[in-house]
Amino acid sequence: MLIMNKRAIFLVGIILLFTALILGRKILWIRSAPIAASSSPSPAGRIPASPASLDSAQQAASNQSSQETGIDAAAYEHRRTQYIEKALAVGKSLNRPVKFYGQVLDQNNTPVSGVSVKFELSRFGNVVQPGLRPESKSLERTSDDAGRFSVTDEDGLALEVMLQPKQGYIFKPAALQVMVRDEGINKPAPTLSTEQSPYVFHAHKSSPTGTVIKGSIAFYECIPDGRPYVIKLKDKQIKAGITGGDLRISVQRPPGWRDQKDYAWSAEIQSIDMEMIESKDVFMYQAPEKGYVTAWNFAREANASNYTREANAKFYLKSRDGSRYGRIEIQIISDYREASGIIINYWINPTGSRNLE
Repeated sequence: MLIMNKRAIFLVGIILLFTALILGRKILWIRSAPIAASSSPSPAGRIPASPASLDSAQQAASNQSSQETGIDAAAYEHRRTQYIEKALAVGKSLNRPVKFYGQVLDQNNTPVSGVSVKFELSRFGNVVQPGLRPESKSLERTSDDAGRFSVTDEDGLALEVMLQPKQGYIFKPAALQVMVRDEGINKPAPTLSTEQSPYVFHAHKSSPTGTVIKGSIAFYECIPDGRPYVIKLKDKQIKAGITGGDLRISVQRPPGWRDQKDYAWSAEIQSIDMEMIESKDVFMYQAPEKGYVTAWNFAREANASNYTREANAKFYLKSRDGSRYGRIEIQIISDYREASGIIINYWINPTGSRNLE
């Protein structure tokens, strides 16, 4: 299974529509009366929900149209039924068995039980939807004492997983879209989870202090020639300078960069009052007590396989005197117009506590 976007489901419907139209090409020339109670003809390719839904007036109109074209009503209904059956068969052939296994673990890797999980399963069933779109089926599970839940007794095209709010917890991710159908001929969707290795939803047991200061800074006038800029979190400010703030940042980009497909560039963050630790933690709600450094460097060569013109990083922060702890998320854009851009989101606890909620 593979995480997917909803555009893939739309494309499946389009492919199926054209397939069904080809299968039913022999009856499309029939000039039938409107199926809905309207004076205008139905759009091409629109399939009535069921032959039994026609009332007597509609059936009479269908009979008259059939007589005009030389096709009797019984033959018309037979062909239409065949068309619907073929369309459903094509759609259902795209369904694949659903085997999704999930587990909810908190920041200490302790299972979280009693989490309500809702699912929306996209699939082709026994009813023709408008435009030959897949239908949606709702499911629900609850995590057990091991924090586990699963869906294994269904088939379909895609599965959306949604963890419901649970008091005292924050979930990441809280939602997930999973591809079930094949990616191509003889190319099944990759396996995202197994019973032995479930997909882990991380949970953080919240204990907010109410003292954390949050803020953001956006600065798009950084001249990328290596000159230093000072970051002042309390004042939500970035300005040219060397001292008088929390951190110092610089970006280096070569002249003539616009004429180059890729170019070598670099960025550096240095400590003024606050030291840092780069982090990949899913939840950054408890700052480490030690391990902080005074500098961070980023560099990307023009021919690097992982080349990018942006850098994104997360850091824990600690003031030199230990009176403040915090965390920041920073994005550095090397080619924002003629300059470079710096975007920062920060959370600071000014009480000396390492709690960053």
